[in-house]
Amino acid sequence: PLPAPAQAAPKPPPDPVIMQGEIMSLVQKFGLDERIRVRLVDALTRRAATFWEDIQSLREALSTARNPPGLLSVKLTEMEQG
Repeated sequence: PLPAPAQAAPKPPPDPVIMQGEIMSLVQKFGLDERIRVRLVDALTRRAATFWEDIQSLREALSTARNPPGLLSVKLTEMEQG
């Protein structure tokens, strides 16, 4: 019998300093205010296991949004609700 294909190991949760840097990059790039930054930190911290996928998805969605803070607010609500 053939050996089972190797599964890609999930990326480990990022270091908190790296997470903060990525989040601040997003905040600065899209001109997000303090209130939404706090929600973003909270949501991404609770979902640390999927941080890289979440941050990439948010970056892509916000880059084409007419109103990035408004779209991010909707996305954060979706993340908070699971």
